[in-house]
Amino acid sequence: SAVCEYCAVKKSDLGVFIPEVYYPFFEACKQKNDVVDYKVYWKKNKLDSSLVKKIAAIHMADIRHRKSDPMDWKKQTLLDKQNQQSVDSLFSIHKAYIGSMLVGDKLNFVMWAVIQHSSLEMMNRYLPVLEKAVKENQLPVIPFKMLLDRMYSIQFSYQIFGSQANVPLAAEEIRTQVKKKYQIE
Repeated sequence: SAVCEYCAVKKSDLGVFIPEVYYPFFEACKQKNDVVDYKVYWKKNKLDSSLVKKIAAIHMADIRHRKSDPMDWKKQTLLDKQNQQSVDSLFSIHKAYIGSMLVGDKLNFVMWAVIQHSSLEMMNRYLPVLEKAVKENQLPVIPFKMLLDRMYSIQFSYQIFGSQANVPLAAEEIRTQVKKKYQIE
């Protein structure tokens, strides 16, 4: 998944700052087979085929130009806006995070990825939704930590967990307060 790919790139930072969470998560990533036959996947997991197809298409659009070197920001920005509208629409229909119960564990990160690549306004709007998703096991905690880091990086030029490149960590007191606020380590 995109989260696993990101974690592989950020291994040194995440492994230093959150090793007790990072290493078990990363080991599970290595065991996943990222080539998914979604027809077999939705049948096997008794999922809504229409929703699985939609969320898989959103995922493909989310990574389409991000995997290019150099990345075509103009084209990806257009896809990101479309994905954001799609996520808003799906959320208004389902009134919940589109996570493990709705699309299974292989696609539970897609809504997060779209939010992670959005504006600070969208991140703030969906933060409580993602927090609830983590508590309900609809999304692993690492993506939530990455979202918090991104938000704090944009707002305060520091981060809490260490997932953002070239952004300093907050003072220990701030980090402790944020972890306590969201009940995560």
